[in-house]
Amino acid sequence: MQRTTRLLLPQYTQRIPAPQPSPAAVPQPDLVMITTYPPRACGLATFASDLIEAIQTQYEQAFTVKICALDVPEAVYPAAVFHVLQPESSASYHSLLTKMGQLHQQEWVIVQHEFGLFRSHEFKLLNALNQMEKKIMVVLHTVLAHPDEATLLFMKRLGFLAHTLVVMTAHSQKLLVERYGIPASKIIVIPHGTHLVDHLPKAVLKKRMGWEQRTLLTTFGLLSSGKNIETTLEALPLVIQRFPDVLFLIVGKTHPGVVAQEGERYRHFLEEQITALGLQHHTHFINEYVALPKLLDLLQMTDIYLFTSKNQEQAVSGTFAYALSCGCPIITTPIPHAKELVQKGSGLLFDFEQPVQLARQLIALLAQPEWQEELRGNGLHQMEPTAWENTAMHYVNYLQQQSTTPMPLTLRLPNITLKHVWAMTTGKGILQFARLNQPDTNSGYT
Repeated sequence: MQRTTRLLLPQYTQRIPAPQPSPAAVPQPDLVMITTYPPRACGLATFASDLIEAIQTQYEQAFTVKICALDVPEAVYPAAVFHVLQPESSASYHSLLTKMGQLHQQEWVIVQHEFGLFRSHEFKLLNALNQMEKKIMVVLHTVLAHPDEATLLFMKRLGFLAHTLVVMTAHSQKLLVERYGIPASKIIVIPHGTHLVDHLPKAVLKKRMGWEQRTLLTTFGLLSSGKNIETTLEALPLVIQRFPDVLFLIVGKTHPGVVAQEGERYRHFLEEQITALGLQHHTHFINEYVALPKLLDLLQMTDIYLFTSKNQEQAVSGTFAYALSCGCPIITTPIPHAKELVQKGSGLLFDFEQPVQLARQLIALLAQPEWQEELRGNGLHQMEPTAWENTAMHYVNYLQQQSTTPMPLTLRLPNITLKHVWAMTTGKGILQFARLNQPDTNSGYT
């Protein structure tokens, strides 16, 4: 059946009260989010942008998001960015505090946190948060399993200042409690959001690109040595012996931070590996920060998605969450996020930096199309609750419940669409079943 967004509406057990005055009469509260933000090209910026867009899509009235962007002042930002923060500058923090004091109604600050954004300037961040006298929600995109002493101290202070810490996996929640000593009452788990897609047939999408005769393996994300893409390249010769039509797509430009430090050294290294292994006909770079519609098409036409990161501390990956939501069976290294998802039947694991293991998993999965379909269906159903629309509701409902000032919410009802009904209808009637959103003409009529 077609995937739909589940709206978690209240269950009324008593008479519905009389209508109240329109919430439009109550001013919308301001919410400040400290984050990287487009046009900066990074996963955290994309996350923040997707979350804010989902909130605005789901609610006619919730709150007004004011963005404090972490970047250089020369970047051209949208109007929602009311301050550009330079993490190394005390004056920049002071300016942020001054601007926040001018907001008419503001109770919450959300910090999108990733190690590296505030490196060597952690005290300035903590000092600013302490002066804000607001409720602080920190979204932790990484929780280190083996922190050094300085990181442990920083995280404990951050946990003390925060009203709430958001993590994306149960494993990260457990680490915060057991290794960092942060009270469980301060921690909530909200999975990484994903995009709902129409799930067009693979053959149609492949034909558009001229790849209809190829079996596509894909990885995507900003390129860096941590992605460990050479593991896949080393595995491919074994795979190609059995499946000579394989094409490996490497999607994404090099991370801007990596370019600033070492240029395109890692990409050149991969190109040299491809030549040395004779893989020119079996690899294809898409060297750009791919726009969302194109990315979702690339993932939908992918036969198997590969996640080969060698960073054992990586808590979560938005890349393979997006891949699962697009119907990709995945083969992945065992980072905590992957283990939590794959154990529910949506993919396979292999050990860090083990190309022979990866090759064996690929060969086994490619040899069994029915197994691929099973993993694909499991992944799609598993990721349905994590649609950005649902993720936005998790955040907004929590903020409303924890707020002391009124936060009126007005859901925006989705547009009615009969597309699936028409797809299921033939000249005889309505087909009985579908495989996800594809009509099953062999199922008979209802």
